[in-house]
Amino acid sequence: IFLSTRWAILLNLQVEMFRVN
Repeated sequence: IFLSTRWAILLNLQVEMFRVN
């Protein structure tokens, strides 16, 4: 579960960065 949460956070961060750019 912990690993899954980390993956979700990383993906969310990437998506946010992509949107900002």
